[in-house]
Amino acid sequence: MGTDLFLGVDGGGTRCRVRIRTRDAALVGEAVGGSANIFTDPVAARATIIETVAAALAAGGLGPERMADCSAGLGLAGANLAEVAARFDPSTLPFRRTVLRSDAIAACLGAHGGGDGGIAILGTGSAYVARAQGRDVIFGGWGFVVSDVGSGADIGRAALSAALLAADELAPTSPLLAAVLKAFEDSPAAIARFSGGARPVDFGRFAPMVWDAADAGDPVALDILAPRIAVVETALRRLLSLGAPALCLLGGQAERYAARIGKGLQPSLRAPRADALEGALMLVLRGSHAQ
Repeated sequence: MGTDLFLGVDGGGTRCRVRIRTRDAALVGEAVGGSANIFTDPVAARATIIETVAAALAAGGLGPERMADCSAGLGLAGANLAEVAARFDPSTLPFRRTVLRSDAIAACLGAHGGGDGGIAILGTGSAYVARAQGRDVIFGGWGFVVSDVGSGADIGRAALSAALLAADELAPTSPLLAAVLKAFEDSPAAIARFSGGARPVDFGRFAPMVWDAADAGDPVALDILAPRIAVVETALRRLLSLGAPALCLLGGQAERYAARIGKGLQPSLRAPRADALEGALMLVLRGSHAQ
């Protein structure tokens, strides 16, 4: 095995994934770790990245000292914000070279094999990227509190909010809301306590309940999803208007949305060619200038 190693990191609010390859693209090892959200906790994100890289090296029979031989492409949620990237300071990581970009940029590179295209990341959070004629435009992804409409966290939070309205007899209940309340032992106070310290990933765990309930015709679930589907469709149309020749839906909510996207957008949807880890590797292997 050569001295030079190349690693890709895909990190966000739910998990951190690492893949390491040699210069000739041979796989060294992979690993998955916990949350690596530089927006909410850059110190913990740094520790998670190092720990997960060490695990990926170990999977290839290598020790943590080989981090010094690694050139790293980091695709991290929140890195599109200059102040967040500066606070994280990737130069403090123990790698030979580090390229930091948004996880959305890395995901778009992977999805379209480094070529032109657009993506909608619809996971715990949400963001959009259009890549056309050497130019990248990224929008959305401003964080759970003020953005990320249609993300898993947003959908889950909406379900909890609707459950509280029903519990207070201010809105009709439904099977979905009964199930949400049951998860908290029918205690609105328990929901309030949960929400006080919940992270986006914690809210996101309730999103599958909403999708499943919508499949069963639950009226509240359908009401929660309808405006969010409309926002996602508007974002997809913007990606096309920016010159993206094809679109990929990515993330844990992607298949759910793909089944509900309007027929006019369906011909533009494609399966991704590769994942965000390959895109992160492209950042450092190809010297991407994406911003």
